[in-house]
Amino acid sequence: MTSLIDKAAPCPCQEKIISTYYTFRQTGNENLNNTGTGSCYQEWFPNEDGVKQMCCYRMDGTLRTGSNNGGYIVPNNTPYNITDVHSNCCRGDHVLCEQFYEMIPSDDCSRYTTPVSARSYGDPTITTLDGHSYSFNGHGEYVFLKTNDIEIQARTEYVTKGNKDATMFTAFVFHINKKNISIEAHLNLSTKAIQVYNNGILLCNSSKTPNGPCTMPPAPIGGCLMIFAGDNTIGISGCGINTFTKSITLTAGEMMDITFDGIKTEKLDNTTQGLAGVTANNYYISRNDSKTPVNASASHIFDFGETWALQNSSESLFDYSLTGGHIYSTYNLNHTRPRFLEDLVGNLTALFKNFTEANITKFDATCRNYWDNESNTECLLAIARNHDYNFGVNVMKIANETRRLYEITHNTPPFFYKNMSDISVIDVIPNSNKTSITIDLSKYASDNESKSGLRFIIDSEIPASDYSISAEGVFNWNFTDELRNITLTKLKINVYDTYNKSAQYNMFVRYCGCEHGMAECTDFPEADTNSTKHIITATCYCEKGYEGTYCENRMDPCLKTKCYEDRCNSSASVGENPCLPCPHGYEGDGTICSDIDECDPSYEDIDKCDQMCSNTEGSFNCSCKNGYRLNNNNHTCDDIDECKEGTKICSEIHHEVCVNNIGNAVCNCMPNYLRKTEKGSCEEIGDAAMFVGTISIQITITKYTNDINKTVDTEENRKQMEVTLDERFKGTPGYLGVEVFKLSVVITNSPTGRKKREVKSGKLDVDYLVKWRNISYGTENVFKDLEGSSSRYNANHTTEEKPFGLADVVTLNLKTIRLEPNNVLCSNNSPTVPTTQTKSTKSTTAATIAPNITSRPTTTTTSTITPNSSTTTTTTTAPNSSSTTTTITTAPNSSTTTTTTTTTPNSTVTTTTAITTSSKSTTTTTTTTSNATTTTTTTITTNSSIGPS
Repeated sequence: MTSLIDKAAPCPCQEKIISTYYTFRQTGNENLNNTGTGSCYQEWFPNEDGVKQMCCYRMDGTLRTGSNNGGYIVPNNTPYNITDVHSNCCRGDHVLCEQFYEMIPSDDCSRYTTPVSARSYGDPTITTLDGHSYSFNGHGEYVFLKTNDIEIQARTEYVTKGNKDATMFTAFVFHINKKNISIEAHLNLSTKAIQVYNNGILLCNSSKTPNGPCTMPPAPIGGCLMIFAGDNTIGISGCGINTFTKSITLTAGEMMDITFDGIKTEKLDNTTQGLAGVTANNYYISRNDSKTPVNASASHIFDFGETWALQNSSESLFDYSLTGGHIYSTYNLNHTRPRFLEDLVGNLTALFKNFTEANITKFDATCRNYWDNESNTECLLAIARNHDYNFGVNVMKIANETRRLYEITHNTPPFFYKNMSDISVIDVIPNSNKTSITIDLSKYASDNESKSGLRFIIDSEIPASDYSISAEGVFNWNFTDELRNITLTKLKINVYDTYNKSAQYNMFVRYCGCEHGMAECTDFPEADTNSTKHIITATCYCEKGYEGTYCENRMDPCLKTKCYEDRCNSSASVGENPCLPCPHGYEGDGTICSDIDECDPSYEDIDKCDQMCSNTEGSFNCSCKNGYRLNNNNHTCDDIDECKEGTKICSEIHHEVCVNNIGNAVCNCMPNYLRKTEKGSCEEIGDAAMFVGTISIQITITKYTNDINKTVDTEENRKQMEVTLDERFKGTPGYLGVEVFKLSVVITNSPTGRKKREVKSGKLDVDYLVKWRNISYGTENVFKDLEGSSSRYNANHTTEEKPFGLADVVTLNLKTIRLEPNNVLCSNNSPTVPTTQTKSTKSTTAATIAPNITSRPTTTTTSTITPNSSTTTTTTTAPNSSSTTTTITTAPNSSTTTTTTTTTPNSTVTTTTAITTSSKSTTTTTTTTSNATTTTTTTITTNSSIGPS
């Protein structure tokens, strides 16, 4: 079988070539397992060894081989039909199909060589078998070609009667010497068809449909000469023809042409003679062996051609019974000599002297080759000789067809430039900054015939949606994760020319499909262009928190993390604690949450309890001490005005008035009355003056809280301080008694946050009212006397420290008691001087404190103890200044005392007003400027007394 395969005709590599071979018939795709995949071509006749070739092609025109629907040889004399065997083996059973092609392999076109053709046409132009062309307008019968095996004679007649300048082929006779077989082909000038005769009998004509063997069933004449007809052509092959050419083709039309297809140039020698015989060293060889140069003048070449005219009737092979009464002498006794117009081709005006300029322009445009735009001499001469434009059109049609066939059969495949290696390696990393690649492939490929018309096709498993390639050859590939879902084995760039010849380039692809790019890619070696492995896929080593072949699966962090009450965020970022924050009222990292003790002194959030706190799991409850009411915000406490609400009852009969304090209320004695014992009743002391002052005592703060003033400023502590002061002041001439109305803790440093717990020292300001018998005694004298008594007391007592109030909060250093009549009465965080009221008494206190007060607080106090009267005190304090204003007015019938103090930065103002009863109005105004200190003291006396109204 192998020897038969080698003797079978080789398959052309391209379908466009085999489609021009009339010796093959197109079988469609009935020999293919899948429709729509291409076409197959099978020889009409077996060769001398009894085999026919089957060639199959893809849709793009390239040759198929092997079990992929390839062709195979078809033995002629077998007991079985090889096509049926192929169908049974290759329909569904891949193994059997492979075995079939192992026995009968496909031709791979490696034996195919570009055929050499020689076409003679027109009026006429004759081409020798070795490729030289010349015009010959002889009239008669000639030896066209003569070898040891075959002789071909041609008959020429005038194209137009009376015009001796143009002739054409009208008949050929083919004589096979060894078989003594003659075949004649005549051009029917009426039907423009070629009629084929054997022994005077009409076999077929070129207009036969469908095209195929001249006789059906196919039967070679003489057992070896095969004739085909159809599509305006006659094909002849076999017998002696195959010794020097594959086949001979006659083409019908206005004129008859003859083409030798597949000339076997190696078989040609000096025995191949005649008009189309081979030349010798660029000389045409005449019948008498004389030589004419191939570039000789038209006249000399004509003389060469005439030497091959038939010498006598016995030399003629024609059957004159087919000529309608003409005989040998009709064609051969009237040889004429044409005009030789070749010398005028360079001067179209002279060549077409009887035509208009417009016609000449038209002729010139028509007679140009499409492949080089040069003038076609044979076209111009055909028009000039025949005086007919259509002859030129026919010549150009033949010339163009001949050229196209030449381009098909001599076409070389396109190729890639060497610089293709510069782009041969593509790194595909979808999850990186580079997400695509664009390559203009037209810059890397070309074609010897023409670079235009190249088209590129990608052969790869890449999803079609991921890439595109334009008609100009621009390849764009968008890198996506779709590559994860396929097995990428190749990326081949195929380039095709206009005749479907192709070249292929294997690209090298390094693929890193890891979810997080190159950071996870390993085993990513350099591409080896000498390796057969063109696709390199990196192994992914996943970052923490990811898994999967490409690290594409994010691990659920909650599967490996125990969170408090399973409060876990499965979408937490990698490396982030997935546990949700602890619930409100708890603290921790989300893994472990513990209850926040909001009652702990170190707790500093804005919802901290103002006074008393009860911690619960995850929450807390605030409550207030006696004398306070819980605010709507549920954590601060507001003072209850027991006097206003009537929960504190004072006896007017016993000369008491109700005084509301922060957290409580007390019953104080009316002016000119004094409670001599802690639980005694108010006793009249007669006319007396009242002086307001402040005593500062250094203290040690053992436990700081935000509400330390509320803790200290209690009725119990005020009474205790009254006792302490009374011990020091009693015995002072004029001293009647003292009432403490406010206790304030002043911090000497200002720590913040948890450092508040580190406070160790401060002072306790005791705001008090002294009742003095001598109403004309000056304020300075009063406080000088009291300070003297306090100093003498200290000298006689050795106790320096004394627990006060809550012993774990404040400890007094009584040695540091210092009377400050001009000292401030309260801080901006402390309540004002208590207001003492009787029936139908109103009191208003207004204070404006400027911002950024740091060390000098401002106090504005209005105390009114008078029926049907109102008192207003206004203080304005600038930054870094302090001001003390105290006004107490007791007068019947709408007496008013107004004190106004205005300070500017870095000033200190102290206004002390001694209060008596009076019906007069008093106004004190103090204004200070920067870095100034002003002290104003006003004493008001009266002779009236106050009692219940």
